[in-house]
Parts: sequence; C-alpha cells; structure tokens
Amino acid sequence: MARTDAIVLGAGIVGVSVALHLVKRGLAVALVDRGDPGQGTSYGNAGIIEANTLFPPAFPSSFASLLRIALKQAPEANYHAGFLATVAPWLLAFRRNSAPDRIVATMQAMRPLFSRAIAEHQALMAEAGAERYLRHTGWLKLYRSDRSFAGTARERAVAAELGLPLRLMDVDAARALEPSLAPVFRHAVFWEQAASVTNPLAVTRAYVARFAALGGVVVTGDARSLHQAGVQWRVDTAQGPLDAEAAVVTLGPWAPDVLGPLGISLPLAVKRGYHRHFGARGNASLARPILDADNGYIITSMEQGIRITTGVEFAPRDATPTPVQFERVVPAAQELFPLGEAVEDKTWLGARPCFADSRPVLGRAPGRGGLWLAYGHGHSGLTLGPVTGRLMAEMITGATPFCDPAPYGAERFWAPVAWMKRPHLCGRAIRGQSCDSLTCRSLNGRPRISLRCIRATSSLLADGPHHAFGRLVSHQGGQLVLLEHRFVVLWDRDERALRHHVDDLEAVLLELAEDLRQRDGRHLLEVVHQQDALAVLGHLGHQGFDQLVGLLDLEIP
Repeated sequence: MARTDAIVLGAGIVGVSVALHLVKRGLAVALVDRGDPGQGTSYGNAGIIEANTLFPPAFPSSFASLLRIALKQAPEANYHAGFLATVAPWLLAFRRNSAPDRIVATMQAMRPLFSRAIAEHQALMAEAGAERYLRHTGWLKLYRSDRSFAGTARERAVAAELGLPLRLMDVDAARALEPSLAPVFRHAVFWEQAASVTNPLAVTRAYVARFAALGGVVVTGDARSLHQAGVQWRVDTAQGPLDAEAAVVTLGPWAPDVLGPLGISLPLAVKRGYHRHFGARGNASLARPILDADNGYIITSMEQGIRITTGVEFAPRDATPTPVQFERVVPAAQELFPLGEAVEDKTWLGARPCFADSRPVLGRAPGRGGLWLAYGHGHSGLTLGPVTGRLMAEMITGATPFCDPAPYGAERFWAPVAWMKRPHLCGRAIRGQSCDSLTCRSLNGRPRISLRCIRATSSLLADGPHHAFGRLVSHQGGQLVLLEHRFVVLWDRDERALRHHVDDLEAVLLELAEDLRQRDGRHLLEVVHQQDALAVLGHLGHQGFDQLVGLLDLEIP
C-alpha cells in the first residue's frame, strides 16, 4: 500500500471522526475495521447530541432503587448473576465516583468536550453534506413522580449557574410541545440546546465518505493483529500488512482485545443496551427525543421508525442477548405514546464502553511510542465523536489542543506511588548486597539468561510523581513495575528485586518462577517472547502470582 502516516483502528463514530480530522490535517490515514463503518455500538444509540449534559450517570443512591435492581425488577438496569463478581470492582469504583464532589469534578472535566459537541458535528456535517439529519429541537425529559423530579434540582441549579437554557413544564406545556404524548407524567424539563439526528448510521457513513473524498483509505482488517514492527505499528489487512508511525485505538468495547496483548490493561466495563423500532399509530409523531426518567428508556423518531432504547445491562460483552429490560419498558412506552407494530423481528443489542469515572481515555498509550487511545465514551459516543476527533488530531500532529487533555489521560487510573529510578544493572551501584546470584543454565534444554538477585533497599525508591510510562501492579504475592521499554522490576514480599532489560523479560519471569518454586512451590506465568511477555503484564493485573498459564512447552519441574 502507499505511505501511511496513521492507522485508525475502529470505524465507529469516534474512529471515523479521528480519521477525518487527521486527514484534514494532511496525514495519510487508513481507517481499519473488520466490518462496515458505523455498524457497531455507534449504530444503536438514541441519536442525541448532548451539549447540555452536566452530570454523568450515577450509582443509585437509594436503598429502594438498589433493591429493585437486585431483585431484577428495575427497567433501567439488569445484570447476569454470574457476571457480578467480575464487574464488582468496577461497580465499587463507579459508586465512589458518584459521590457529590466527584460528580461535580467530572462535570467540570467534561464540559470542554460537551460544550463544543454540537459545533463540531455541524462543521463535519456541513463538509459531508449530512445537515439534513440534524434536528435542533432539544431534548424533553419526563418525570412520573414528584420524587424523581426533585432529584434533578441540583443539576438544574448548576445549569442556571452556567447559563444553560432549560424550561420547566407542566403536563399541558409538555404536550403542547409533543401533542402525541399521553398525560401519564407529572413534570417535564425541556433542555433547549440539545440536538439530535434522525439516522446515526447515515451520519457516520457521510463522515466516512468525506474522509475518502479527502484521500483517506478504508481497509478491512483485524485490529487484534496490531503489533510493533521496528519503529512502526503494523496491522494485518485484506490488502496485506499495513505499517504506520502512529496507530489510534478507537475500538470502544473491543479495545481490550487489542490492548491486553500489548500489556495495557485499563478498568473498562461494558454496559449493554438494547433498541428496537416501531411504527406509530394514526398520525402520532415525535419532534425530539423523550426520556421517561422513571422507567429508564428513551423514545425518539428515527428514519427507521420510532426507536426505543433501554438502560444498562451488566453482562459479558459477547453473551447471548437477554432483552428482559426491553420487555419491561415497552408497556410503559405504550402508555406514553401510541406505538404501532414492531419494524424488526428481533431486538438490537450493543455495548457501551464505560470507565467508572465517566470520562473517556484520550491521549498517548503509556509506554508505547506512537500508540494513541480514544475510547470509553460510555453513553456519549455519538455526542463526543467529532470533538474527540479534533482533540486527538491536535495532539497527534503536535498542534495546540483546544482544551487541556490531562483529565482524559490513561495515567489517572494509576494511584500515586513512589517512582523507581532506572538503576544500573550492577547491584553494587545501587548499594544492594549481591545475594543468591543465579548462574547461566538451561531449563529442559533451553538456555537461561543469568540475572543478579539483589537485596532491595530504600535507595531504590525516590519520591516523585508516577510517570506516564511506569505501572505498578499489586498482588497477593508481590508487586510488578514496568518501566518504559527499559527495565522490569519484580518485587516480592521478601524484598528481592530482579531487574533486566525488557527484551529479556522471559528470563526475568522464569527466574522468579524458579525462585518461587524453590521457596514455596508457587509458579508464575511462562512466556515465549517479548510480545507475550508484555501480554503477561496485562494478565498479571487480574491474576495472582500463584496462577500458572502454560504459554510454551517449558515446565518448571
């Protein structure tokens, strides 16, 4: 293929927007996806561009709400019981981030993106000839109880402080705005600045067409093949290997499939959601998206019909669909709006990629030169696609970002720890007494690289910020720190430290495995080469030192 400056992996609304902004800045860009652009998570949203969004989704604060969810009686949330243990750490982090002070901090961090969301969409739509899909008709939120409406007081107060226009409406005023609604609610809030689109897939395709018109290339390929080839990044495509200096992961819920083998493990969860299209009886219609807040669904008019989207379901990303939530909300929607027959035979299922602090990850991939991350937009992928594309393109090309990208960096997930300075390989140079030096030997006929085992001392640690290219993972058996392509430190409870260049990481891991076997019979992971070794680092974030995974035919006797 011709010269390529950047590979964008994932052709949803975020990836397409990143690719389009990059090609507008003069880069040769390839957009890679295994399927057609816009057919994944980007297809099934409610079509809302939420410039007025303030507070992110929050963990339920009342016992009654939690009980309804626990008993699987809540239309706004569902879960697979067998998945709870897996998602529990994320849910606890989500609960912590739902504290009032953190909600405000998230709102402040995300305002630069949300405040520009509509303008960035309008700019791309004008270029792509997609303005016909945009509606400037706002977003109407309905509340069936006084209690649910009262729960919006704080958000409404903040909106007033920021000068965001909204109108409080009674039933009659709301029905004057949307005559087809039945009077089954008590309160309404009309957010005037929100916009929406009538066909999210068509918008994404229009942006792809604009990308191609500017010289961008759309390629079918498997993002999971991404790996480093010298100083460049390579991915396998239907047209053969594709190399570029920069690679951007915009894969949403599928990002861990690519990043895990590269040793990058970020705490992403998936909120599954469902939608289905219906006809409308008689002359019923909707001019804007409607949120039925007490029942956790949105009903909106699309080119395909009246779309109903559900709340969240916590389940494995690829598990069989269980649209019980949809079955719960349809009766409520029929009370509110004269729905006709379903347009499709089955309910569509998608997966929202979410971080517990309700912020996406935007920026460099720590420890991986030339690799960039743009995923985790949660419920706001459509809203934030173009503004994300602009910010990422500015960072990648070295331009001045329109806002500070620091709040969206991956580094925020690592707790501040003492930073380990890069030591010389000589243990004496770090004041460590050499001990238990292991000689070169072969294990089952395979050569071993000898490493010096030294006594770790406090001089190994220095106070300072946790660098973007360092990661510390704690385990029951010890800790592991990876430094930027240079050293790996394995630090067990006996305060031993093994260190070497990362190219010999296999030997480092085997060394510690042997040490553990001699002392207490526990085994560590075995690896084949550096790429698998880096994958091990990601795996260790979820497994203890006592877990054994056979990745090659070597065994510790």
